Amino acid sequence: MMDIRMGLAEYTDLPQLRALWQEAFGDSESYMDLYFDHRFEPGETYVLRENGDVASMMTAMRVSLWTDKEKINGRYIYAVATRKSCRGKGYAKMLDRFMVSDLRKMGVRFTCLVPAENSLHEFYAAQGYAEIFPRYIGILSRSEQRRDADLQHCPFSLFASMRTHFLKQIAEKKAALYHPENELSYIYEELHACGGLAVTFMEGDILRYAAVTLPEEEDTLVLLETDGDPLFAADLLMQRLDKQNARIYHPFPFPGGNRVPYGMGRSLDGTASLPMGYMALMLD
Repeated sequence: MMDIRMGLAEYTDLPQLRALWQEAFGDSESYMDLYFDHRFEPGETYVLRENGDVASMMTAMRVSLWTDKEKINGRYIYAVATRKSCRGKGYAKMLDRFMVSDLRKMGVRFTCLVPAENSLHEFYAAQGYAEIFPRYIGILSRSEQRRDADLQHCPFSLFASMRTHFLKQIAEKKAALYHPENELSYIYEELHACGGLAVTFMEGDILRYAAVTLPEEEDTLVLLETDGDPLFAADLLMQRLDKQNARIYHPFPFPGGNRVPYGMGRSLDGTASLPMGYMALMLD
């Protein structure tokens, strides 16, 4: 008889969790070292065990949704994976129901996630998720106009402060997803470990920040977020980082940007649907 049990992970599960992670996502040992050494929290990692072995997992990271009226407690669902030999048994849905029941007892009011593939949007919609976190994406080519501002490394303390101010401004217009400082610290660490940068620059007489990634063997940079003019920031970054094109992500419309689905959200308290919002710098 099959013995199925669900609960929170333990540190002794690390070898099985790493094996499942590598099978599902194909990440390098160095990346898994980064995550499991610096971010892994057993109390946020839900597992389903089949005959004692980890067969499925998902992580519920602490986040908040800021609006102009309140701060809503939630979790970001990350690293959802099931062993290949156990797929097709409904384990992910079973574990999700268990997790939701547990989160509700703790007063968590919503969950959100970023589908790993476009085909998964329908899968998550069937579990109560809605497309509430769109973003605007555009491609910009480097201009001939000279930008005089210089880029400076943005230390974490300044990055966290500037980003918090930026999200509070956004929350006056639409909801904004906020990471607690320890979570944002890991995101900042991962950004740099994976070849990205957090920088500051002057836009006129205003200090701005930007988070950017530099895909290998591409002549295009990715502007993940900036609190400044995205076109100015992208052009400056291309000039200083010697790139010819930029892919821009932004919370609001901008010239050449198109609105596309990104993150999904699900209310857990049954009182009302979640407001439309902005999320970025997610582990996805």
